Amino acid sequence: MKTVYSRARQMKKIAELRRQAGINLRVAAAGIEISYSYLSHLERRPTDISLPVLCRLCDFYGISIAAFVKCCMRPKLEVPSGLQKAALFSAQVSNLAVLDEAKDKMERSAKR
Repeated sequence: MKTVYSRARQMKKIAELRRQAGINLRVAAAGIEISYSYLSHLERRPTDISLPVLCRLCDFYGISIAAFVKCCMRPKLEVPSGLQKAALFSAQVSNLAVLDEAKDKMERSAKR
């Protein structure tokens, strides 16, 4: 199964590491040498993190970069081929036509 890096998992892992260490944002930010607000942002928003910050963060929490990245991987969603996309689109259009017919019938019966 193919995997991709997930920023959503990254933010959860950063917060989890701090909670496991039993420290607050200010202490962690000082130890990682970043601002309190930036650490808060990293824990609450899926965002890119620079390599120097990632290195300091991993050093501070005593985790290898490889282990951190592994925790942030998720299964890659498979994109349907062109033929599969066409079939899905056709099915969706058919469903819309059925829904439109049902709506029209309901509107006609409501007018009676």
